[in-house]
Amino acid sequence: MKKNFISKIIKREGSDNILGRGVINLLLFNAKILPPKVHKAIIGFFMRLLVHRKHKYVLRTNLQILYDNALSNRELEKKVDNILKFYKDMFIDMAYYSAKKKLPDYDEFFDEVIGKEYLEEAYNQGKGVIGLTAHLGGFLTITHALSLIGFPNCATIMREADDPKIEEKFNTLRSRIGIKGIPQSEARSTGVALIKFLKQNGILIILSDQKFDDGVRVKYMGRYKWAAKGPALLSMRLGSPVVPMYNIRCENGKYKLIIKPPIELVKTGDPEKDIQVNTQRFTDELESMIRKYPDQWYAFNPWWQYTEEQLAEIEAEKANETIENISNSTVTEEFTQEDLEEGLEVNPF
Repeated sequence: MKKNFISKIIKREGSDNILGRGVINLLLFNAKILPPKVHKAIIGFFMRLLVHRKHKYVLRTNLQILYDNALSNRELEKKVDNILKFYKDMFIDMAYYSAKKKLPDYDEFFDEVIGKEYLEEAYNQGKGVIGLTAHLGGFLTITHALSLIGFPNCATIMREADDPKIEEKFNTLRSRIGIKGIPQSEARSTGVALIKFLKQNGILIILSDQKFDDGVRVKYMGRYKWAAKGPALLSMRLGSPVVPMYNIRCENGKYKLIIKPPIELVKTGDPEKDIQVNTQRFTDELESMIRKYPDQWYAFNPWWQYTEEQLAEIEAEKANETIENISNSTVTEEFTQEDLEEGLEVNPF
């Protein structure tokens, strides 16, 4: 059976993704009974099946853009292999954590924690914290990292799996080992859950290097893309500091949690302009860290999905619709208890 055929079966969407669910069950079962080296070899085999050549192509393309086409083919392939190795190691870790039904303690998990004082200062304001991060390093376990340093009231906005049964299994596993999340569909459909969470002084982790089909146009690695306006919108409205944070994997297999000072927001009184400028600032921060740790950037999504001409056409169609018109209640009005109970017509993501 050809590898690309198997990959297509595993990648099938919907409730009939039987092989995909079977692979997950097999990996989790093996983590309970096999020695680490044997389990690592088995996962390495399945990773070659699970990572479709289309995703490798996207990964190569994104790295070429990141390095401005300065890499030779050999250097590019080495970078791709390094990223896939990190990705595989993350799967191995998660499988073993699930088998043990717990994540590592502080000394086993951390190599270093940098900038904890910035999070403490932001958290003590009592307005919630927006944790700005990317698909970089150990992003899946960043809530565990925060809990270990004394901030258990945290959650990551997570994209659901296409297969509902696989998503149900992932939810069970995440709950078993204490990874906390808010479904992305919930975040996209209404801002109420996010607002409530931040008002409870929660730390909301947002993976802001994702692909979006609308939102705010920003420049990212020299090209234009759409970015979510949610982080800027929520921060401007609720006063929640935006704190960059990254869980970087070290050579010894442990993690270095890097927390940076809050990003200062621009507030000119023009909501549309302020959201644009602040979202660009957030994007610049993410780019700077991705450039610092390119071998840990899981760049499997085609972020630059529009040409300059297509972007111009889209912007022309939306010329009469400003962000202020679309989300005026979120930016300028007070949230009442009735708002929170009944729901707001707002899509921050």
